[in-house]
Amino acid sequence: MLIQASNVEPVELVPAVCTDPPGWTSVPSNPGPPVGAVRWYGSAIVTKIMDWFWDAVDKEPGPVVWVSNAQLYIDYALTTGDAGPIHVHRLQDSADVPLDALLSIGFKERVRWFGRVLREILKHAGITCESRYCRPVSHMICMHASCTGVPMAEDRLCAADRWMAKFTRVPFRRQSRELDHLPVPTRGLA
Repeated sequence: MLIQASNVEPVELVPAVCTDPPGWTSVPSNPGPPVGAVRWYGSAIVTKIMDWFWDAVDKEPGPVVWVSNAQLYIDYALTTGDAGPIHVHRLQDSADVPLDALLSIGFKERVRWFGRVLREILKHAGITCESRYCRPVSHMICMHASCTGVPMAEDRLCAADRWMAKFTRVPFRRQSRELDHLPVPTRGLA
């Protein structure tokens, strides 16, 4: 698979290899929204994230690999067309905030909020996922990041890498501030 940023030679993406695969327990089929997470974040955002996550890891599973919160957020946004949770006076569904993409909220901040809500959903749903600060399986995020061990399909990971490559000439390394300049991902732009 080829990715190409503007004014840069195409980069061949070979299947990424996870040298330290995390453990994984499959998700239950057709669970209801966890009450504890709904109480904190509301039914709409919990249901959206939960439906996306179950589709990503249950219906289209791949090998269990370390996936950064940024990759998970990008996949969520590209798949659902939703900008995820945002914090405007409180954590809430971005669909409830008019013109949320125009707010001066950095990409890393959005990723942090998304990761927080996803962790709470998994915790209240009784799903045990390994989390670690490590290098994710990614060609664009070449630094340690907050990661979750999930069975993610390679095409989803490549789509996140392709999306990031549209906005930079080089991979993100060592606490890159360039990550904060990424826009809100939108459906169909992978």
